[in-house]
Amino acid sequence: MNNEISDTKRKIFEASRNILQDKGILGLTLAEAASVAGISKGGLLYHFSSKSELLAGLLHFEATTFERAVTEAAQADGQPGAWTRAYIIASSEQALQGRSLSAVIGSLLLEPGLLPVYATHAARWAELLSRDQLPERTAHIIRFAVEGLWFDEVCGLRPLGPAQREAFVNSLLAMTRPAASGQ
Repeated sequence: MNNEISDTKRKIFEASRNILQDKGILGLTLAEAASVAGISKGGLLYHFSSKSELLAGLLHFEATTFERAVTEAAQADGQPGAWTRAYIIASSEQALQGRSLSAVIGSLLLEPGLLPVYATHAARWAELLSRDQLPERTAHIIRFAVEGLWFDEVCGLRPLGPAQREAFVNSLLAMTRPAASGQ
């Protein structure tokens, strides 16, 4: 993963993220992104020739940033199931905080051309989960539960109250411990 981006691209991504969170995908235009980023539209077009290209770049940037944060947290843990625990925590916190990856992924519904970009990252995360020294079935259950909770919250459904949600997340975390996962 190459995480080096120019300051200009970072400003464009931050502006686009804020617009997506405030106005949704329909409120994101190249002109608006350029204005919020404090650059000319021509400057933005130098980096991204279309809204779809901008969204694909933003999705890749946000997914890479998310994965880096999960990996760093897992390395600090260092125990079997560490990547999965970090994934559970990061995913659940991101949905609650309205983080940008959630806003960008929400745009997949209106920009189907972004699906391959997301699919590449999702496949990598599934691979990392499968290599996390947990039984395969446990890893699948956790992955689908995390994705389901995240999707419900991103869509604004929030079927669980705060106490139920905390208990649910704690149950998933417990499944990553050797005694609970059958190791």
